Amino acid sequence: MHHHYHGIAYAKPYNIVRDYYDNGKYTEYKTINYEYPGDKIVKFSKVLYLLNPVGQASNILNLDYDDIKTFPVYSITLILIINTLGIFIFERKSIS
Repeated sequence: MHHHYHGIAYAKPYNIVRDYYDNGKYTEYKTINYEYPGDKIVKFSKVLYLLNPVGQASNILNLDYDDIKTFPVYSITLILIINTLGIFIFERKSIS
């Protein structure tokens, strides 16, 4: 998986640190991410990010296909929400 910045939606509770040596080898270990907002906020942010067509496009452009199976669900949900809001708003207005 390619790691690109997606903000809170893909935040991890830890950071991966690599110490490189002169011979090209490295040691990798995890440190606590003190800026991690918590699991609930990360999950909610990921839903908002993937509901947004730009978020989906960003994942595709960055070759990040981990969530690609959920894209149609998010897209249909967004279409339903927008259409329902449109019907609700324009039903109350009379066009004269």
